[in-house]
Amino acid sequence: MYSDEIIPYEKLIRKNLQFMDMDLDTDDLFLSNYKAILQAYYDLKTFSGSYFRSRRLEKSWAFFIFNVKFV
Repeated sequence: MYSDEIIPYEKLIRKNLQFMDMDLDTDDLFLSNYKAILQAYYDLKTFSGSYFRSRRLEKSWAFFIFNVKFV
């Protein structure tokens, strides 16, 4: 059975920042700000009511999937 490796989120962010630096040819611009980017992620707060909106969106999507017939 094939599966992906389980990677801690912090390590995944660091890896993606390395790829961004490589792809955008920015030396270590993104990776040098790793701690600030990670702290911004931890400090991020959800909007009030976003949980209920996401549940409603999920129900709407499920309704769409089960009731639309593709040709």
